[in-house]
Amino acid sequence: GKKLSRGDFLRLSGAGLSGVTLLGVAGCGGGGTIGGGGGGSSTFVFGRGADSVGLDPINVTDGDAPERVTAAMMTPSTFTLLGARPILGKLFEVGDTSWTGDQIPILISEELWRRRYGSDPSIIGRRVEINRGGRIVIGVLPRSFDFPSPSVSIFYPASVSESPQITSRYLTVIGRLRDDASIFTAATELNALVPSLSERYPPITPELLRQS
Repeated sequence: GKKLSRGDFLRLSGAGLSGVTLLGVAGCGGGGTIGGGGGGSSTFVFGRGADSVGLDPINVTDGDAPERVTAAMMTPSTFTLLGARPILGKLFEVGDTSWTGDQIPILISEELWRRRYGSDPSIIGRRVEINRGGRIVIGVLPRSFDFPSPSVSIFYPASVSESPQITSRYLTVIGRLRDDASIFTAATELNALVPSLSERYPPITPELLRQS
């Protein structure tokens, strides 16, 4: 698939998308297509489910010195979509979307692993305490994986509501651009979908579209 630079991500996010917040695209992979219907989209391929991300500051409270770090809430399929490969452990699985319970998994950055945990390989399976409770480390992501920001130290598995809400914009949706598509084509196709949202998802009424 086509590999895009961080500049490409930023140009797409500012490409004049109307009613759509799109942070980034990359090559081409499996999953569903945008646009619906039998023909699908000629521009985008998405992973299974919504591939999305949001940022959140949290406190790591294990050890002697609490530390405030940046966490990213990302749906499990996002990592596969972007070709992420952990240097230790594994990635999230499709069902890893719960925020409650005793075995909530997280991924951590290589930078946090080396700096705070001394590159200890036994970090996998360890319970890490944060201000939202204990979390189980299942993988370490390499420095080369700097999406959505190099400052992210902890990755949460995020869930996405089955009920679409045009006013809920706490997540940013991403997709992969097909090899023969341009950023302009992608922006045009996404803008063309906005007027039909109320037909595809009745809870998003024409009035809500106008207000957004």
